[in-house]
Amino acid sequence: MNAQGSVRRRFRRVGRAVARLSPLLRRRRWTIVAIAGSSAGAGVAEAGVLALVAYIASAMSRGIDHTSVGFGPIHLEGIPTLLGAAAVLALLRLGLKLVAARLPARLSGEVQTRLRNELFGSYLDASWSAKAQEKEGRLQELMGGQATTAGQAVLQMGNGLSAALMFVPLAAAAFVLSPGVAALVLVTAAVLFAGLRPLSRRVRRRAAASSAASLGQASGVAESVRMAEEVEAFGTKEAARSVIDSLVTSLEAAFVRTKTLAAIVPVLYQSAVIFFLVGGLALLYAMGASRLAALGAVVLLLLRASAYGQQFQAAYQNLGESLPYMDRVLRAVEGYRGRARPPGHRPIDRIRTVEFESVGFGYRAGAPVLHEVSFSIRAGEAVGVVGPTGAGKSTLLQVLLRLQEPTGGTYLVNNVPAGEIEDASWHRKIAYLPQEPHLLGGSVADNIRFHREWISDEAVERAARLAHIHDDISSWDEGYRTIVGQRASAVSGGQRQRLCLARALAGAPDLLLLDEPTSALDLRSERLIQDSLEGLRGTLTLVVVAHRLTTLSLCDRVMVIRDGRLEAFAPAQLLYDSNEFYRRAVDLAAAGNPL
Repeated sequence: MNAQGSVRRRFRRVGRAVARLSPLLRRRRWTIVAIAGSSAGAGVAEAGVLALVAYIASAMSRGIDHTSVGFGPIHLEGIPTLLGAAAVLALLRLGLKLVAARLPARLSGEVQTRLRNELFGSYLDASWSAKAQEKEGRLQELMGGQATTAGQAVLQMGNGLSAALMFVPLAAAAFVLSPGVAALVLVTAAVLFAGLRPLSRRVRRRAAASSAASLGQASGVAESVRMAEEVEAFGTKEAARSVIDSLVTSLEAAFVRTKTLAAIVPVLYQSAVIFFLVGGLALLYAMGASRLAALGAVVLLLLRASAYGQQFQAAYQNLGESLPYMDRVLRAVEGYRGRARPPGHRPIDRIRTVEFESVGFGYRAGAPVLHEVSFSIRAGEAVGVVGPTGAGKSTLLQVLLRLQEPTGGTYLVNNVPAGEIEDASWHRKIAYLPQEPHLLGGSVADNIRFHREWISDEAVERAARLAHIHDDISSWDEGYRTIVGQRASAVSGGQRQRLCLARALAGAPDLLLLDEPTSALDLRSERLIQDSLEGLRGTLTLVVVAHRLTTLSLCDRVMVIRDGRLEAFAPAQLLYDSNEFYRRAVDLAAAGNPL
């Protein structure tokens, strides 16, 4: 009774595991049917082969030259005929087992691809606040080892189903034939182990290729996470998604090849044993051998059935180990989707005014960073933002960029709530130069274009000239085709800053926001950036968070932010006369210290 209860509990657990996997297997029912059908057919074929081998061996051991076997309406006579039928069944088993080995790997690879694409897609669509709170490396790990192990659940389910359906016909046939010794099989196993070693080495090489593909994906994802702020600001989510989709597809192909070959090796091994037995019997029959009772040991159906039973148990155990990983990945997808920012619906042709009406913002409830900030900026103005460290200046830029949504008050663009503006229109009209600019691993032109394929080569060069980086690019051997990256030694910090300024200008934005663009630059780079901003004055709206007096010299008006509050907003000279913080900061800057 206890044993029966244990079996029932185990099958209930298997049923629950299959139910948890079912959402990932939609539109894959026919694949599962094919796994079941090919496995059951292979089991029947293997039982038939071993049964025929047993009949032939028995006849030969008793010196009988002519024997017959009947299977329902099928009647086979003569040892040559039986040997031929056994060979046909062995070929059938081989074909069905190859199918049964391929399909679980294919299914598992597809599930892993789906999990990875859903993870990255939901991450891209999540709000900036959700992305900013993401722990470094978490998404990479979810898309790497976690998704791989989650996909193993499907692989183990397929392998377990295949093992169970192979077990049934062999176990049934075992009741017909008696077991014996298996010395010949052991000798054959040793010979075949040596013969299949080259194939095993090929498995290892393909596993190394799969590992390299996994590292390539991790690198691409890490870069996307590092540049998520720019992707969000420039509206290049679909292009970023396309890059990662390509890496994921490459990893899927490497995974399927590795797993398929790894599954085929034991299939070929087992099939070779069967062919060896059939061929050996044929040779012995041709030589006239008649007393080979020990050959019955080769057809131990219960041994084969127990092997498949062990495979089923191992698959069940591995399935249980994989399911927590799958749950974790699916919870992450749901978490990203639950924090997606609702898209706007109003198109805009240009940005005429930007207004804050008592805007407040806090990263956590009860801990506001901005307090009832109100101002209005007209098209073409150059506005500076100053204040002590931690005053809320960078947070103000993030709200202006719509990376963060106000937790109080109203943010208006052209007298329309900013959250209602269509994303595509918004991203074409705004640009951003962060305090720490990032480069893609690619050409200079690719970095300036930044996935926005609608930007022409002429626009790329024009932006580079505006950013005063064109002459530097022209001096490089490959010009705009020069490969650069975030850690490229050939690109200085000032050059990287100006390349990213060119990126911001390439789309001809109406509103350009810059977060301390010259704070860490040498004097020459600072002067070039300053010249660029001077040249842009009046052609677009500038909002510049600045620590240096030279940057503020181009501003029509300057905001003073202290403790998250707008303390003053006026022309520089008026601020110097009326605002103590600004006057002290300017005096310090004049003495050679930054604001």
